[in-house]
Amino acid sequence: MNLNKIGEQVRRCTRCILWKHRLQALPGSGDQGAKYLVVLESPDEHADRLGEIWDGLSGKKLKKLMKEQNVNIDDVFLTTLVKCSPHGSEVDDLEIEECGSYLKDQIKQLEHVKKIFVVSDKESLNLPKKAELVSSVKKIKF
Repeated sequence: MNLNKIGEQVRRCTRCILWKHRLQALPGSGDQGAKYLVVLESPDEHADRLGEIWDGLSGKKLKKLMKEQNVNIDDVFLTTLVKCSPHGSEVDDLEIEECGSYLKDQIKQLEHVKKIFVVSDKESLNLPKKAELVSSVKKIKF
């Protein structure tokens, strides 16, 4: 399976209730050869409307941070724990669990990733060894 096939599965997904309120599912974006994987909790409403996680509020903050630290956007694959916007609601553990296999499959495909940053307040996540849990985009240090 490759990232494009995972993306196709995500766009057709109806595993949890979030699909009913989304405009589109957002599997993530970036190059399969990316050095860094950044995982946000969920796409925000802006990203859902515009169709790209980088265009959401967190994505824009992340782009600014990367520019400040001289990190090339082409070196980052950006995705989320849940692939649909919760439209202002908290993401719950069941939604994360339902989407979990997509993230695991993405991580398997991103074999060149040196570091994974998960931006979330959820502490119960089962993360791979090279993952670092951070509570804010501003705390990411590449």
